Amino acid sequence: MIDPQKLEEDIQKGLQKLVRPGREYRNPYQAIFKLDARKGFRSDGMLACGDILIAIEIETGQRHPDTNVTKYWYLLHKKIYRKIFLFHYYTHYPKPNPSRKELADYLTNKLRQKGKFEIEGREIGNSENHSKVLREIMFKVRKTVSSECK
Repeated sequence: MIDPQKLEEDIQKGLQKLVRPGREYRNPYQAIFKLDARKGFRSDGMLACGDILIAIEIETGQRHPDTNVTKYWYLLHKKIYRKIFLFHYYTHYPKPNPSRKELADYLTNKLRQKGKFEIEGREIGNSENHSKVLREIMFKVRKTVSSECK
């Protein structure tokens, strides 16, 4: 059985284990990039290595995945990062608004065309095995880190 909050916590622990010199971890309470002294975009966990960002988003309560994709587009536009890898997962409840999911997919495809944005994700069923889903996500994250963070 999937507990989305526990999954987020376990992914954060997994990201922290990947920290090395030149790799910066930020948790959900720290901004990816600060717009000013008080505000900034947040993720459910991220690892930055130079101008590469690896971010995790687990949709557990929000129903608008397009805003997550849009914030990463903005970070690319501002040239904060050269390339972004987003691991974007959805839990069953509440389901994303279909029109917002369609918009997120459209924006993702536009970003992929620029060659600076990669996204991996899927819907996570409530009856799936927590450990198996965690292993799946962290395997993909570790693979990305090892190939992109030299």
